[in-house]
Amino acid sequence: MRTIAPLLLLAACSGKVIEPETPATPSDPELPIATPPPADTPTESINATGLALQQQLFTNPEKNEVFSPASISVAFAMLAAGANGQTADQLYAFLNQNPDTAHATLGGMVKTWNDQGNDAPLTLAVANRVWVDSGLSVLDSYLAMTRDQYGAQATMLNFAGDAETSRETINTWVEDNTNDRIVDLLPQGSVTSETRMVLTNAVYFKADWAVAFDAEKTEDKTFTTGAGATVNVPTMHTERSMAYAESDVARMVMLPYKGGTADFLVVLPKGQTLPELEASMTPQSIDAWVGAARQGMVDLALPKFELNATYDSLVTPLGALGVTDAFSRRADFSGISASEGLQVSDAIHKAFILVDETGTEAAAATGIVMRATSAMEPPPVVVFHADEPFWFAVRDRATGTLLFTGHVADPSVER
Repeated sequence: MRTIAPLLLLAACSGKVIEPETPATPSDPELPIATPPPADTPTESINATGLALQQQLFTNPEKNEVFSPASISVAFAMLAAGANGQTADQLYAFLNQNPDTAHATLGGMVKTWNDQGNDAPLTLAVANRVWVDSGLSVLDSYLAMTRDQYGAQATMLNFAGDAETSRETINTWVEDNTNDRIVDLLPQGSVTSETRMVLTNAVYFKADWAVAFDAEKTEDKTFTTGAGATVNVPTMHTERSMAYAESDVARMVMLPYKGGTADFLVVLPKGQTLPELEASMTPQSIDAWVGAARQGMVDLALPKFELNATYDSLVTPLGALGVTDAFSRRADFSGISASEGLQVSDAIHKAFILVDETGTEAAAATGIVMRATSAMEPPPVVVFHADEPFWFAVRDRATGTLLFTGHVADPSVER
């Protein structure tokens, strides 16, 4: 079974294990023993990047959150492909990737995700695009890398002459590649006449449960919010055999989708708060939960939910994770253009997810906007007013010899 690990989806639910005295039908398909991802896939690096960024984005425990580690990792990998020097070092460290192998492995995973076939039981589509101002000269090597590894075609736009139409063109492409679930990725003002390039990634996922919930069993149930309030929400219910795991810090169920190539993980904290659990998450801990999952009878109650999240700027969260040069005039994107200095003016991410009785629909998009590197600020002007007695010298530069020395005590007189 190919588990799509980077799509880490967290929700709250209530569930209890029931001893399997009477087998329930239908039941989820038996899970094979979980194995680590192949060594040549970037699963662990994407997950590590996502969990680190999660800590920066999920700052309000009373607020719903959703984002795509896969989308952000692929978008910033395309950016890293054109970086050099310290700018590249920071980006590859954020991505937890070796620059020598990053694009072959990440690009290979993108190809795998897109290689579902028309008869696949689920939809998983990843699209990338490089949008270039018609006045920017881009290196052929960069265009070849992003095209061959990430399937990112280059499209010329007139940012300098018509930034608003260019922005609308990019947003339409995002909508088309997310089934209209991500709208207006780039808000007004994010693309200007100074924009030279935009990198975009879009991810779309849609799958039915292997065993659907019975809609007639959905009813309003109480849910205790992150703020401690109690609300009534439509809650799905099922009692059947499914994969379940429990550790000292968490309880988890795995709900498989049709085809057995993806799962929805639902994790409840145990003996701690959700923020505390999230703070301790690592790729290894998640792998351990999945590896420990065993089939058992579970009485599951799971709220239906639909979330939309917009992260207007990733500059501050990425800065906290060490990515700083890319957003400053220190940026080195000489691997993109040799004729013009570039820096990232902003990075934007939006995500959507819908979970109901039939399955899951999710989408995300990331946009990285680049402009010409800001001119170096002039150094501060030092105030040096010789308005009091001063010493002077005439010095030979070649030898350092003081040819004349003296001081001025009163320039109003000759001596």
